[in-house]
Amino acid sequence: MSQTISSPSAATLRRWALRLGVAFLALALGLTIAAWAALRLVDMEAITARVRAAVEEATGRALTIGGDPELTLLPQPRVVLRDIALANPPGASREQMLTVRRIDAGISLVSVLTGRGLGVRVEVTEPDVLLERDKKGVANWRLLVPARDLLRNLVEALGVVAQYARFEAVEIENARIGFRDGQSGVTRTLKSKTARASLSDEALNFEVTANVDGEMVRAEGSVGTAHDTHGTLPVTVNLVAPGASAMASGKVRPDWPSDGTEVEIDIKVGDEQRLAAATGVPVPDLPKLAATGRLSGRDGALRVEPLSIAAGASKIGGFVEFRQVRSRPYVSARLDAALLDLAELGLGKARPAPQASAPPSDGRLVPDIPLAIPELRKADGKVSLAVKRLVLPDGGALADVSVNLSLAGGRLTADPVTLGTGDSRISAKLALDASSPKSSTVDAAIRARGAELGALQGLLPAGVALTGGRTDAEINVSGRGDSLRLLLGSLNGHIHVVVGDAKISGTVAALGGSMFGELVRTLDPFAARDDSQHLKCAVVNVPLRNGVLTATDGIGIETDKLAGVISGQVDFGKETLDVNLRSEAVDSVGPGIADFAGAGQLTGTFAEPSLALNARGAAELGVSVGAAVATGGISLLAGSLLRAAIPAHPCAVALEGSKQRDTR
Repeated sequence: MSQTISSPSAATLRRWALRLGVAFLALALGLTIAAWAALRLVDMEAITARVRAAVEEATGRALTIGGDPELTLLPQPRVVLRDIALANPPGASREQMLTVRRIDAGISLVSVLTGRGLGVRVEVTEPDVLLERDKKGVANWRLLVPARDLLRNLVEALGVVAQYARFEAVEIENARIGFRDGQSGVTRTLKSKTARASLSDEALNFEVTANVDGEMVRAEGSVGTAHDTHGTLPVTVNLVAPGASAMASGKVRPDWPSDGTEVEIDIKVGDEQRLAAATGVPVPDLPKLAATGRLSGRDGALRVEPLSIAAGASKIGGFVEFRQVRSRPYVSARLDAALLDLAELGLGKARPAPQASAPPSDGRLVPDIPLAIPELRKADGKVSLAVKRLVLPDGGALADVSVNLSLAGGRLTADPVTLGTGDSRISAKLALDASSPKSSTVDAAIRARGAELGALQGLLPAGVALTGGRTDAEINVSGRGDSLRLLLGSLNGHIHVVVGDAKISGTVAALGGSMFGELVRTLDPFAARDDSQHLKCAVVNVPLRNGVLTATDGIGIETDKLAGVISGQVDFGKETLDVNLRSEAVDSVGPGIADFAGAGQLTGTFAEPSLALNARGAAELGVSVGAAVATGGISLLAGSLLRAAIPAHPCAVALEGSKQRDTR
């Protein structure tokens, strides 16, 4: 037996479609009216009053809203606020710190019809904010209460709405963000045509396109809204800025400690000048920069490891870690570089020659820099840096440089600072105690045992070559003061340096017309004639008391042609010089020139030193001026009395002075 099933007619389908459409429309209208009624029941004036109170408590300034909130039904239920403004503090460059022409919060019908509640979509039109610091460095965005308290108060103010609604999307049109620094005069403006953010059950997605002083910036990404079992959220961010790009992808734990965070970071800078122009941060001319790393949260700390930075030929690797220790930030890092080229990184560019050699306005050369540095008391940490080859700004190079820094309670220690390895190793220690807000102390020590002075070739002027120079050194100085000037004026300690056999080439040509070059020409007529000098020994053995360095036959130099001594005083507190320099030819250099004896005097201040032949002293000794030899315009003094005033072996005399001091 068979059964026939007939299909519904077209007319029947049309009737059902019409009934469903009417039912859907009725449901939508009913839900819309219900949503509108719910909004009508909410006391918007009370909510805005609570928001104003929360903002005014946090900033100390008035938040105003033009007119009463507007409630409309069509095309969708929404609330409109107009002419919102937050006042600036007194003395700011304009009356309002923030203005917003319109905020429109509407109910999404799709959310209502799908049973997800009152989905709120917000449109913000023409927000304009100016962030600025005054001439004293006080920022207009500074809060009178912690930011977490402001956020809590705002959530409480919106609590009634939050019971019924959930934010789904925010769209910002024609935003303007300005920055003005009253101290430096720097101003920057960011104009955003559109900025959108949408919230779903899985993620918050955002997209921003902005104009920064004529350059376009684009950022997009997403942040998950559902935590995994470890409390982390997925995150992806891509940023394209003028001359640069950045990417971050992984998962983050938003609360601290951030254990479980794992984010890959990739930053590239191809045109640093475009980036500097857009951000307003001046940077030197740099080669292309690439930085990669993995940001991880473990054991209550955030750590970037492995960290890799490449800038031209320079390559740095290692790690950087941040944690909180007893409510204080603690930073630790280890950085290693096979090559660090400071010249390529833009630090070796020639600077414009200064105008006239006028002294500073107060006549002092040493700046009055405060040493009670409050920033050193805000954080603690340890940082180590090891560089296999360090290229200096002038093109010279140093090998095997390492620095270990530690900061605790305002006490900064560099221990050790080393240069070279094995027998050619020089080590130093520096301690700056800025734990007191009134004054600071500095202790410095340098040690060398049999180190080759040639290892410091990179510190010598271009064109000067040095080989050999086995050196022993022990330098200890300490001082106290609330400024660099007072510190130098209080220095106490001793400087003991002994340099052995060395060859020096190109001295006079490299020094050019500098004062030191003129001094060399005055005391050493052979320097202008010979391409190289054979240094037999050099000794510096001088005390430092209350900022005054005193040399009494404590500085001696011997070459294969000359013997010389330096005596006098250098007062670092008063910044004055009173130094006598004497030299004589050794007997083995040959007839005529062997009678050479030169004398010079360096006087004046650090800002305005003066170098001259010590003609008065020579006359008192009965020495004839210019009687012996004149070579290349160099003035010479000859006479047995001046020669007799110079020890036969200045290095030995200086060393003997050291032994006498040690026995006292």
